[in-house]
Amino acid sequence: VSLAERRAGRRPASLVLGVPSTYLAQGRPDDILSELGLDGPGIAASVTKAAMRSGIGSGAARRHLAAGGGAGNGPASAGRQR
Repeated sequence: VSLAERRAGRRPASLVLGVPSTYLAQGRPDDILSELGLDGPGIAASVTKAAMRSGIGSGAARRHLAAGGGAGNGPASAGRQR
């Protein structure tokens, strides 16, 4: 962030991702991270969605999300084969 932006009160956008402080079912680390959206595709989808909300995302990213692309994690993919 430039000095001028800081003086204008602008702050860089941030996105916090992490694991909940509640009980997590045991399993393979890759599966747990995927379910939480903390694998590669999940993190990319979270960043893309945050960019869309802030208005800095590209038209291609918007179309990708609108078509159902993105996360590949969470409850919707619970039955997904690897």
